[in-house]
Amino acid sequence: MPDPILALDLGTSSTKGLLVGSAGEVLAAHSASYPTHTPCPGHAEQDPGEVMAAVREVLAALGGPDTDVVLSCAMHTLVPVGSDGAPLGRVWTWADRRAAPEAAELRSGPRAPGLHARTGTPLHASSPLCKLRHLQRVEPARFAAAARFVSLKELVVEALTGERCVDHAVASSTGLLDVHRREWDREALELAGVDAAHLSPLVPTDRALPAGGGARSVVVGSTDGALANMGVGADDSRTVCITLGTSGAVRVVYSEPRTDPTGQRFCYVVDATRYVVGGALNNGGLVLRWLGRLLGGASDADLIETAAAVPPGSDGLLLVPTLTGERFPSYRSDLRGIAHGLTLEHDRGHLVRAGLEGVMLAVAPLFDALRAEAAVEPEVRIGGGLVEFPFCRQMLADVLGCPVHMPASRDSSALGAARLGFAALGRPADWPIEMAHTHEPDPGRHRLYRELRQRRGLLEAAQGEWC
Repeated sequence: MPDPILALDLGTSSTKGLLVGSAGEVLAAHSASYPTHTPCPGHAEQDPGEVMAAVREVLAALGGPDTDVVLSCAMHTLVPVGSDGAPLGRVWTWADRRAAPEAAELRSGPRAPGLHARTGTPLHASSPLCKLRHLQRVEPARFAAAARFVSLKELVVEALTGERCVDHAVASSTGLLDVHRREWDREALELAGVDAAHLSPLVPTDRALPAGGGARSVVVGSTDGALANMGVGADDSRTVCITLGTSGAVRVVYSEPRTDPTGQRFCYVVDATRYVVGGALNNGGLVLRWLGRLLGGASDADLIETAAAVPPGSDGLLLVPTLTGERFPSYRSDLRGIAHGLTLEHDRGHLVRAGLEGVMLAVAPLFDALRAEAAVEPEVRIGGGLVEFPFCRQMLADVLGCPVHMPASRDSSALGAARLGFAALGRPADWPIEMAHTHEPDPGRHRLYRELRQRRGLLEAAQGEWC
């Protein structure tokens, strides 16, 4: 039997490790958390030292000198480093919004269509291209002091292996890579104020590097969204993966790059032959956490129970819970939430149900856009903390108007990384993806939610003018 592989998932709030056998069985798990630092409004940063301490903790718990490691990571991170490779400050995460002005400027300019057609990265504050422009404008001394600009994963790979490199998947989420040629895009580099020497050498996602200390080798791996599709078996255009955790995403995999003429959907590299196409939503499970804080610290389970007692449609209350701006479809960091239809008769249950309905209604247009391009009606597979609740899974099925299937296995990004790692190391490893739950849509509730989508569309049109 092949040796197990250790999948490390470098997230925004923790590094999670799964020791995975060749039949997909999780032999052991360990995670180590770290804070997201928000020193000013719009800032969302990670401390590289805290992340590396977490990585070392997971390696010590699950790894060893004969262990092979494969990496998954959150996208859109950026940090300048000096000539010695030391970070010049904290890592900017995907949630950092300070580059919103630069994103808006580029998005409204004449170069936007061509940029997106080549790079597949929407012009948004999360994009490292926009972050680089902001850093150059606002912190020119730090920008000039940088020998290179790297992602969080690059820091981890270099610490574990001594190699300076960036995989095609991470690079494709920077807005600086031509996804068709898998080379740095000249115009994007010019706009970012850098050249290829400021970036790491490109390598494929299956590149295995010799490691020291707590591992035998490190497969550089791919990004968390792409690997989430792999982890639930949504690895071709016949299956759509919807992930609803803190934020959300809807993704489908193709064997060729498909960039979006409207600039609304992303197209990123998965591995040597595949690309993931879809869109991301800022506001997922964080809406439930916000409601819990607003309502006196109630637990998620208590909030769900309260919402379940309220009829679909929340008795006329409609929330557009854009609490942190939004990515798809507007890519505007300045958007704020809307509560429409409030009356004295509404209570906490109405607020919670309307908030959750607002999250699911935001998923629907993105899903419909991908569904319309599919050659066959796609199967929907779901994952993420929010859909651990049956109530939320059923609401999603009712909003979309199609069955949704939840795999028995969790930690889809880490499991997807394990599948990639076994293949990269030439080890036989394949396992079936079993479904634990299937929810069929209720036709009456689906009709109601289609009406709510029309109301929401009118509110969102006005919202764009107000902000």
